[in-house]
Order: sequence, then C-alpha cells, then structure tokens
Amino acid sequence: MSELAGTLTDPEIRTPALETIRGLIEIFTVHVTPEAITLKLEGAFAAMVGLAQGGTAKSPLESGLYAGSVLVVAGA
Repeated sequence: MSELAGTLTDPEIRTPALETIRGLIEIFTVHVTPEAITLKLEGAFAAMVGLAQGGTAKSPLESGLYAGSVLVVAGA
C-alpha cells in the first residue's frame, strides 16, 4: 500500500493513475448509520479486491457478494 501511496505522489503519473483507478469503479455508495459507515464499491476494482480476499471471478465471494462488488465497513 505504501508503494501505491508513493506512486500517487509523483506529479507526472498522479492524474493518469487516478483516472485509471476511477475508471475501474462503476458505482460507489455510502450508507451512514449510527453504528457504522458502509462503503459499497461495484466494478472491476471491487472484483480485484474480492479476488485478493480469496474469491474467484466465476463464483460469489464467501461473504455472499458477487465478484463485482465489495463492502467496506468503518466503525464509529
């Protein structure tokens, strides 16, 4: 992760890299409740995160989400 952060600080590649990352995210949804903030990503980026977490592109992830979406929850 630190390599990515370092790369994104390089002014020559920052803008094209961020545009590429944004292109991999189709839908970004934020749900706020008193208990937590839930972020839902859909698209190719979410599928890559799912694969990194042990899912497969052909089957639902163990969490019950499809390979094209991933949830991230932040507590209070």
